[in-house]
Amino acid sequence: MEAYKRRQAILALLRDTGEVAIDDLAQRFAVSPNSIRNDLDSLAADGQLNRVRGGAVALDGVLTLRPGGSGAAPRTAFAMRAGVQRREKENLGRWAASLVKDGDAIILDDSSSVFQLATYLRERRNLTVVTAGLRFDEVGLAVADRRPAAPMPHTRDRTSQLSHHLGVNHQLLPNRLLAFASVSTAFDPSTPVDARTGRIQDNETTLGYEGGMKGRTRDGRFEGSASAFLLYNRHIARRNPLYDDPILDANQTQPQLVAAGEERFLDDRGDHRRVEQTQIHALAGERGRNFIGRHPTAG
Repeated sequence: MEAYKRRQAILALLRDTGEVAIDDLAQRFAVSPNSIRNDLDSLAADGQLNRVRGGAVALDGVLTLRPGGSGAAPRTAFAMRAGVQRREKENLGRWAASLVKDGDAIILDDSSSVFQLATYLRERRNLTVVTAGLRFDEVGLAVADRRPAAPMPHTRDRTSQLSHHLGVNHQLLPNRLLAFASVSTAFDPSTPVDARTGRIQDNETTLGYEGGMKGRTRDGRFEGSASAFLLYNRHIARRNPLYDDPILDANQTQPQLVAAGEERFLDDRGDHRRVEQTQIHALAGERGRNFIGRHPTAG
């Protein structure tokens, strides 16, 4: 394959997966690792990807969160960890995979060593994989109000939140059909400041559910997926309708803001791709419905 076509194929693969490894590309295209390094260096010089140890990542360099997913580490960080002692991790993953039998259920974390283990489990039958994680975030906030004569020009506060993820993947057909489901939470630090209490509002949180299937044809030329997810965005700051009410707030004790808003978003999507050696042709469809939940205290 000509270098130009190989590099276009690398970019197509990068758009699909977000990250590529030198050893994997060398095996895929039947060329030396040095040829792949030259390809990646050339593409990086053209501003088409980011080079990292052992491979390359997409220009965004960030792992996009799945709907409702908790925070995730950047792709660049994972790719760098995956490139360290790669051969040893591959050997460890191959040995660990030999201990997993058809019909087993296993629990995996998100380490780069476990990633190598997962690559050797494709041919297992009736395999169930459970993923779980907890994340604790603590954020310091500083809000500046530059309006003339602002009652609270500078406000500082701290907030923390515990997020979680639980997922189940079940292999229906080895290396061909996979069913998955997950539930997870995330949060967005709030910045609105209550004019009466001087406190920054509670965090806006998200609870998400997702389920679907992924599959490919026997010859590997076509791949596809279908999924649906439901998101609940909660604790959205709204103006308190009782604030400054001449009767119900006569003693001036009601807060200006309350975290009582809620949104619900339902979406389903599907895509199918024809995979060739030099390029990937993709067709995708998506539809969604956004439901604004009740805001009993919205003003």
